[in-house]
Amino acid sequence: MDVNPAHVHMDPADASIVQALADHMVEILGAFRNFGRFDPKWAARDPSPFNDERALLQRQYGPHGSWSADAAEYAGDAALLFLLAQADHLTVLHQIYSSRAGLMFGVGPSARSLLEINGYVFWLLHPHLDSIRTRAARSLLSQLNDASRERAAAKDLGAPARHMSEVGERVNALKEKVTQRFYPSEIQRDKSGRLILRGERHPGPGEALRHLSIAGAEEWNSRGAYSFLSNAAHPTLHVITDTIQTDGDGVPTRFGHADTQFHYRLARMAMAGFLYTWQITAAYRGLDQDPIRRLLLEIDTLPEP
Repeated sequence: MDVNPAHVHMDPADASIVQALADHMVEILGAFRNFGRFDPKWAARDPSPFNDERALLQRQYGPHGSWSADAAEYAGDAALLFLLAQADHLTVLHQIYSSRAGLMFGVGPSARSLLEINGYVFWLLHPHLDSIRTRAARSLLSQLNDASRERAAAKDLGAPARHMSEVGERVNALKEKVTQRFYPSEIQRDKSGRLILRGERHPGPGEALRHLSIAGAEEWNSRGAYSFLSNAAHPTLHVITDTIQTDGDGVPTRFGHADTQFHYRLARMAMAGFLYTWQITAAYRGLDQDPIRRLLLEIDTLPEP
């Protein structure tokens, strides 16, 4: 069997398709950088859901009195930071597609992370919530999860006692905020002790994918893709053996056979996922979405296998 892990066997027609996908990734990333240069602070416009929700939040009350607008500010800022991280993952995918080095197994971790961010931001900024208090619940659940995970990682890394104390204080302050902002009727715990605010639980990476359904434009089984990409990001043998080409008798003849149909669909998912995250983040701030819509439409013009 021909074994050369550094080389992906691909005929010229398939190679041109992969290159076209890489070229569109570059176009998307360039447009995103230009979007940020035009307004580096991504300042919200009027009207915008961001400003509307800031005003609504300040008219809400809880056991400790009136609220501030911090839930909307956290949601908007966190989504933007997640989008920047997503751009980094798309940059890695572009490097893989343009060089075709790592095209078999290198795409798994970045594509998986990109998909996770996509679902999470849609959960955080979902435009059709039943109440502004639900936005506040999701924002607070996100902050509490982040601080709790930071505390757990710091403990595992053997962080100094002072740092552990600071992180622990942040977790406790967020827990206290739950009872200050929300009435007892809005706070529950499930059987495992997970916090539920207004019926909302913090979603795991796979759970967040159901929030992608509001995008609705990309024909991709996001849950199935996530399952496969999770396997590709971990030591799962079938992902490797799937790249072994056999002869008519089933005898392995070559390692490193790339499925261009898979990589075509994967690239579409990654590009559309990034663009949808960018779109919902921009929409929340009332910013121009025309460049994003144009780039989404151009995906359908790319050559297919």
